[in-house]
Amino acid sequence: MCPEPSRLVRRLASSFGVVCLGWLGAPAVARADIPPEPGYVESCDVLYAQQPTERCETCGADHRDRAACERKYQGTKSTRRCQTRGASVWQELWCRPLEAGEAPSPAPQALPGRGCACDLGAPSAPGESNGAALLVGLCVAAVVARRRR
Repeated sequence: MCPEPSRLVRRLASSFGVVCLGWLGAPAVARADIPPEPGYVESCDVLYAQQPTERCETCGADHRDRAACERKYQGTKSTRRCQTRGASVWQELWCRPLEAGEAPSPAPQALPGRGCACDLGAPSAPGESNGAALLVGLCVAAVVARRRR
């Protein structure tokens, strides 16, 4: 026996709602980094890793484009020194020797609160989206459609 159409629609709508809620929560869990232990100080930092005979700079990378920094410094004298902690978002330190006549970099100053590699609440770059807003809209539409019946 086939269920009556309105009953089938209700089942599909409720199933769609469950899938939507699961889909909304999954990216947050998958991209979560484990916070550092109390007192952690990031050692992969210009402040600690740069030598007097070189110039270092940081480059941001994430799980979507792990080779971003390699591409940026490809064909240069810079080499990758280290990487900050973080599974989904991190910084890499790239250093190159000073060229003849180039003045050494001034010693970086320590910043208060330094030591966490996480950037909580940082906005996404313009044009980037994980589709969460669209998914929320679809879930709301499914709930509204279900209540109308």
